[in-house]
Amino acid sequence: MYIVPDKTQVFQAIKSNIELIASDSKSFDEYIQKIAIFAKLIRLNVSESEFINLCFKSWDYLKNDKNKSSNSSKK
Repeated sequence: MYIVPDKTQVFQAIKSNIELIASDSKSFDEYIQKIAIFAKLIRLNVSESEFINLCFKSWDYLKNDKNKSSNSSKK
């Protein structure tokens, strides 16, 4: 018998993994390599250009979010 998680749980797990990968990556190239492996593991089915675009957007978002939280903690 299999337990099937709902979409919210799946998306939260993916988001958590991507945030972990981003925080552990020292460069965008390293981030893309790690995300590519992760995408293969979860069988993400997107074109190469869509994948690279997603990486740019997520990298920028995660790094900007990290900077905002570190700046707000300095106040």
